[in-house]
Amino acid sequence: MDIGMKEMLALKMLIQNLKIPSTGSVIRLHCDNMRCVYAYEQYGCRSQYLNDIVKYLFDWQLKHRVRLEIVYVSTHDNLADAPSRLIDVEDELCVTPGLLRQIEQRFRISFSLDCCASTGTQITKKCGTKIPFCSRYVEDASSYVNFLNLPFTRLLDEVLWIFCPQKVEARFVDHFLYQPQRPRTCIMLVQHSESPPLGVLLRQRCQNFYLFRGRNLLMKPQKKRESFIPYRGFLTLHVYYFERVPIIY
Repeated sequence: MDIGMKEMLALKMLIQNLKIPSTGSVIRLHCDNMRCVYAYEQYGCRSQYLNDIVKYLFDWQLKHRVRLEIVYVSTHDNLADAPSRLIDVEDELCVTPGLLRQIEQRFRISFSLDCCASTGTQITKKCGTKIPFCSRYVEDASSYVNFLNLPFTRLLDEVLWIFCPQKVEARFVDHFLYQPQRPRTCIMLVQHSESPPLGVLLRQRCQNFYLFRGRNLLMKPQKKRESFIPYRGFLTLHVYYFERVPIIY
């Protein structure tokens, strides 16, 4: 996607994840891409991709009874421009295809759903197929929204991969262990100072466990590109395997 497509997609994802007040309101967005502003103001342009999002934006306004304004702002005056170039989100990591294959072979499974990912961290297996994922955000490509809302009782035939952002991993794991029925699952933790209590809990509850140590085991999205760069630090990765817990009649 070119920069205009990416910025229009960012506008779409932004409004998808807004909390809309019950009363009518006007939402004003500032955008430094004139192509996006022009496409919205003119109800479309020559790009079908932009047209699809413009249509979505107008349908969204009618559905929520909200008026959306997109106003042009120069790049020099855009307060979001500098942070978007400097901020590096540390929890945007995903497993490499090679390591994922090792984990599948170790536990003799094939993952069918990634429970905590996004479009930017969707896993591609070594064979080239992408694993369906559950996003923390509202995304068109996501099979489900938010791990905490997954219908576990309808996923008993799936094999889940869980690699949570570090800040919420305790909450995710606690929610998973609380489920009376759940499918086969692997949970991976990166060893860090806060992890031992959580690791002990998982070690007590899981049916199998394995350690992976080394470099280049994880990767992270390359900013502003649809590609990945290696996470080269030496890591110790803890992978916990849970058998399926079926429905008890």
